[in-house]
Amino acid sequence: MTDYNLIRLKELLNSNILSKNELCSNSVFIEVLVLLRDLVSKAEKINKKIVFDDYIDKKKLTFGTRDIHINDITDLIKYFRDAAVHSHTVHRNNSVGGSLAFCKIFGKSQSFGISSEFEDDVCFVFGGVKLYLYRHIHRLTKELEDVLSQ
Repeated sequence: MTDYNLIRLKELLNSNILSKNELCSNSVFIEVLVLLRDLVSKAEKINKKIVFDDYIDKKKLTFGTRDIHINDITDLIKYFRDAAVHSHTVHRNNSVGGSLAFCKIFGKSQSFGISSEFEDDVCFVFGGVKLYLYRHIHRLTKELEDVLSQ
């Protein structure tokens, strides 16, 4: 049986709203993150954690006494979901010492110490941490579909 959250996630991604600069794209992005967080949690519960780490800057971030480790796609989704719904946390600090709540980069670009390496992708940035639409979100969705439909 297919999970409702997986169906909804695929609907949102198939709308292509995230690949455009639409008024509602930030709201869709937050919903996608919430759905992905739920789905990676379900995969973990059945011992099928998704762990690819392509194009992920592995790092440890510290906020007060709390450490946040980003080692794979599951960690990256946790980080982004928390950043989207808890804006007062470490997720606002970027790598060049400033504060950045959220940034969306279309194609290959570099500005203010923030870059996207791929011309054919959309890069979302919270606090200097990057999440790519196609290289991360679409791939993760496909892998979750495979794992959760078994």
